[in-house]
Amino acid sequence: MTPRIAKTLWLAATFLLLTACAFSPIREFEGETLYTQRNLWVTDGVHETTNYRVDFMIPVNTRVRIGDTNDRVIKVSVPETGERFRIINMPQYTD
Repeated sequence: MTPRIAKTLWLAATFLLLTACAFSPIREFEGETLYTQRNLWVTDGVHETTNYRVDFMIPVNTRVRIGDTNDRVIKVSVPETGERFRIINMPQYTD
């Protein structure tokens, strides 16, 4: 294999890995204002999809703004309070 072909293959593989890591199934909602469909329990700025009752609650039908997203984390803010938190997918509980 020539060095040029090896470099091209390496660049293609790197590109594929980087785009796979950045995949977001809800990217079209980034920057949108939406409403919660259930109570979200947040601790230390994180809501895990296990939804255990901890720290404070973001009530159902709260207006939220969706920030950056990827396949595991959604960054969210509550416009009225300025509260920011992350929703972290826990695949073992959501698959």
